[in-house]
Amino acid sequence: MRSAVARGTAAQLFMVGLPGPEVDAATAAFLADRAPAGVVLFRRNVESARQLRRLTDAIHATGAGVRPLVAIDHEGGRVDRLRPPCTHFPPAAAVGATGDVRVAEAVGRAMGREGSPGRFPAPGRTEAGPEEGVEPAAPSEEARALRGRPAG
Repeated sequence: MRSAVARGTAAQLFMVGLPGPEVDAATAAFLADRAPAGVVLFRRNVESARQLRRLTDAIHATGAGVRPLVAIDHEGGRVDRLRPPCTHFPPAAAVGATGDVRVAEAVGRAMGREGSPGRFPAPGRTEAGPEEGVEPAAPSEEARALRGRPAG
């Protein structure tokens, strides 16, 4: 009994990835038995907005009393998990390099809108381009941060 409780408690410290675009029987059993804190989705998990909604619902249905957090690794630049009609956002470093808080806020709001359940842009529609005035950054780890160094 203690080992099952410890395993369940420890599992709540982790987020896991899924092998594909749906929750098959083996994945459902794993999520029900381990009950992780959440699931991180990657390109291999996303085919369409409708499929993503079904996947998210299936993940939530596996929670052991608590709905697992569902996150997607979609930060802009090289890390771009969602396909059109969703927006391809610029790297965070390019947004930060503008020095304009309004640009960062616009990008953040657009990412939030697109990441909200059921709020993917309709086919053929794109969001107002926060990319305007944003120069692309070099593909490096630094491109993933809004600033090269902490302010201070």
